[in-house]
Amino acid sequence: MARFLRASSGSRVSIATRMENRYNLAVEAHKAGNICLAQRDFIGARQLFERAIATAPTFAPGYNGLGCALHAQGDLEGAIASFRNAIATNGAYGEAADNLGVVLRERGDMAEAKHWLHRATELEPNNGRFLRHLVDTERIAAEDPIVEHVAAVAAMDEALPLESRIEALFAHAKVQGDLGNGAQAFNTLVRANRLRRGTIGYDENPLLQSFDLLARTFNRAFIEAARGHGDPSQRPIFIVGMPRSGTTLVEALLAAHGDIRGGGELVALEQCVIAMPKVDPTAPISALQSAFRALGSAYVRVTDDLAAGAPRLTDKMPFNFRFVPLIHIALPNAKIIHVRRNPLDVAYSCFATHFVDSVPFSYDLTELGHYYAAYERLMAAWRAALPTDTMLEVAYEQVVGDVDTQARRIVAHCGLAWDDNVLRFHESRYPVRSASQSQVRRPLYATSVGRAAALREQLQPFEDALGRTL
Repeated sequence: MARFLRASSGSRVSIATRMENRYNLAVEAHKAGNICLAQRDFIGARQLFERAIATAPTFAPGYNGLGCALHAQGDLEGAIASFRNAIATNGAYGEAADNLGVVLRERGDMAEAKHWLHRATELEPNNGRFLRHLVDTERIAAEDPIVEHVAAVAAMDEALPLESRIEALFAHAKVQGDLGNGAQAFNTLVRANRLRRGTIGYDENPLLQSFDLLARTFNRAFIEAARGHGDPSQRPIFIVGMPRSGTTLVEALLAAHGDIRGGGELVALEQCVIAMPKVDPTAPISALQSAFRALGSAYVRVTDDLAAGAPRLTDKMPFNFRFVPLIHIALPNAKIIHVRRNPLDVAYSCFATHFVDSVPFSYDLTELGHYYAAYERLMAAWRAALPTDTMLEVAYEQVVGDVDTQARRIVAHCGLAWDDNVLRFHESRYPVRSASQSQVRRPLYATSVGRAAALREQLQPFEDALGRTL
C-alpha cells in the first residue's frame, strides 16, 4: 500500500508538472500571438492563439486572443464564438466581456452588447477603455448612474495607468457632450488628446509630402496613358473621404440594398498596393497597364470571400482617397463615392474620437488642419486629372437633409435598381466597423450637422492650419 501511495503521489506530481509545462507553452504562444497582432500579421496571430488553445484548452487568454485575430480578419461570427469561449472558461474575464460587447455592437445586437459592456465595467470599474466603449454605445442621460462613475474615474488622473487615463477622459468628454456641456467636454478633450499625442511618434512632413508626390505622379497624362486595361470586375464600390465625414452613413444606405454587401473599412487595397512590384512611371505603357491590371485582380481575389457572392461589395476605408487614380486604372468598372462634410464638424468629430489606430493626426488641431488641407489639395488634383464621371461627390449635410433624393442618386451611381430597404438602413444587420457604429443603428438625425459652430473659437488652431476661413 505504501508503495502504491508513493507511486500515486509521484503520478500526481508528474501530471501537475505536465499541466504547468502546457500552461507555460500556452502563455508563450499567446505572447507571440499578441506580437503578431501588433504587427498586423493576423494569420500568424490566429495560428499562435490556436496553438495556445490546443496546448491548454482551459487557457482563457488564448480564446480571447483568437477572437481578436478573427475580428481583425473580418470574421465576426468566429470572433464572437471565441470571446464566448473565453468567458465560459473564465467568467470574471473583463477583457473578453468587453471585446464581446464591442463585436456584438458591430453586428447590431445592441441589447446584448450593452449587457456585456456593463459586465466588463462591473468586473473592472476603473478600466477607462471599458467605460469608453460603454458610453459610446448610446446617448447618456443625466440620471444614468454611469455619469457620476465616469466622472469619478476620470478624476483619478495619475492614479490610473496612462492608457486607461486617456480612455477615461475620452469617455468623460462623451458624457459631458451628451449632457449638453459642450465647453466642458472640449476642455476634457484637450487633456485627453494632449496625453494621447504624447504616446504617438507621428511626423506629419513625410506623410504630407507623399500626398504631393501622388498628385505629381498621377497627372492627367499618366492616367490617360495607363487606363483602359484594368480588371473588369464591377463588384467594388469605394467610399472615400476624411474620417468622420459620413462615409459610414453612405455605406449603411448601400448595405441595406439587396444586391450590396457592406464590407466596412477594408485594408485590402492598401495591402495590395504595398505588395505590388514597384512601378516605374517611365516604364513602357504595356508594363504599366499589366501591373495595374494585376493590382485590380489581386484586390478582387482577396475580397472574394467577404463578398460572399453578392454582386456588389462596399469598401469604406476613408483613406483610399489617396488611391482614387489607382482604383480608376486598376478597376475601371468600380464605383467611387467621395463623401464631404463641413470641415469644422469633421475636425471636432475627429478630435472627440479616440481612434484605435491609423489616425495619428487627429490628436492635435494644428496637425489635423494640415492633414485636412493636404487631403483637399489631393482631391482637387484628382478632380482635375480624372474624367468627370469617375467619382460621385456626396455632401453629408445633403444626405441628412434629403435622404430619399440623395440615396436614390447614390444607388443610381452604382448602376443598380432602387430598393426600398435602403431607407430602412438602420434596421440592417450588416457589420459596422467604425466609430459611427452606434449612430447608424438609429433612424437618421440631424443633430450632428453644424454642431461644431458653437466651438469655433476653440477650433481656431484647426482653421488657422487649414489656411482659409470657414
